[in-house]
Amino acid sequence: MSVGSRLFRALRANVGHAVRRLGRDRLEADPELELPELDAEGPSAEERAHYQRQRQRAAAARSRRDELEKAYRALELDWGADAAAIKQAHRRLLRQFHPDRFANDPERLEDATRLSQELTIARDTLLDAIEKGVISPS
Repeated sequence: MSVGSRLFRALRANVGHAVRRLGRDRLEADPELELPELDAEGPSAEERAHYQRQRQRAAAARSRRDELEKAYRALELDWGADAAAIKQAHRRLLRQFHPDRFANDPERLEDATRLSQELTIARDTLLDAIEKGVISPS
């Protein structure tokens, strides 16, 4: 066995040990965190599929959170506003940017139409999330 191969094996063993130790430390800090068991052969196909599904669920949750944050920003609200505040903000902003106010200016009319649609989508998104229990209003 060449020196390079031996060094590579030693490095791989040390990295595996460090990763396992780091995993234990992370698991102690967050008991709900699931970490793969590392062995010489690596994770099985079933384990890889399980962790892939976990990553996909986490990405979907981050995406949903980003979508809700964007909706709150569109309505100029802080995170956790209740349904009444959401409806009130929607009405206030819609009064300000309603397309009928810009009937004589085609360029501003187009912008107001787009903005009113975005405001309505944001309101519906947040109200739906509150109804489903995704967000608990504070």
